[in-house]
Amino acid sequence: MKRPGILAALLAAILAPCLASGQGFDPNEIPVELQTWWFPAFGHIHSAVRLPLGPVSGMLKLDVRVVLHSNPSTVFRVYATTESTDLGSTKVSLKCPYDGVHENTCAFSVPLNLDTTRAKDGWRELRLKTKALTPDGKTNYVSSSLALRIENGKTDSDYSKQAGAEKRVGGVSYYTGVKATSVRFENQPRVPLSGLYTFKVRTADSSSHLTVDLDKTHFIPAVGTWPETPPSAGSNLFDKAGTFSSPVAIPIDTRTLANGWHTLAAKSTGVGSAASVCSYCGPEPSALSGVSKIWFYVQN
Repeated sequence: MKRPGILAALLAAILAPCLASGQGFDPNEIPVELQTWWFPAFGHIHSAVRLPLGPVSGMLKLDVRVVLHSNPSTVFRVYATTESTDLGSTKVSLKCPYDGVHENTCAFSVPLNLDTTRAKDGWRELRLKTKALTPDGKTNYVSSSLALRIENGKTDSDYSKQAGAEKRVGGVSYYTGVKATSVRFENQPRVPLSGLYTFKVRTADSSSHLTVDLDKTHFIPAVGTWPETPPSAGSNLFDKAGTFSSPVAIPIDTRTLANGWHTLAAKSTGVGSAASVCSYCGPEPSALSGVSKIWFYVQN
């Protein structure tokens, strides 16, 4: 006769690695992350959220994960809009100690309540923004371009008729006095992947360089209840100078990857320069960068 206690312990041991890796694929939501890089070596702001895949109505409660990586700035506001309508805002004062020498990363969970009844029905562009004030009095922020389907019984709009709009994920990076730069995935997978899959990524606004990396991570807690992900250089799939306003194909054979969650990060480097007068930033101007990072689930 089998002993239930031993069986339960065995099952727990088998399932523990699966649960620790962020559990399985959730058909109702998918993680996305946007980043702005004020300087290449520091000044990163990460803003991540689990994006609802189905239609939403009424009040939408989001848990926004904000990460400051070696950043002397103070995040003072997390908010969201559509193309023309404010949906909600949370005032904060988030700081992460940084002396200009030793790297440091801090993660914060910011509740954000969005009133979707303020917007028209249909596929709307959700612009999730995390805004910070730098030591030299300038503004640095990251903004998203996410597709959110709203259904509150209001008149639909032309936006819902745009082919493929619901699969696009984009991020915009901004620093006062410098042209914004952005990068966008045209086809965010919304189901588990198997076999061959081709991602399509392009830049917008001002851009001089595009890189795409597979499974590149920092020591940053993932969205929601996910654990921290150890640093990994990942695999570089694309690295070229130029303006890529037309989609670039990034083919991936998912059969070479382990089953479970993986990430793809696309970085656009702007053409403008950002100079700061903070005590340890140095007078050298530096290009602003923006990152769109998406998760996809492999199931072969």
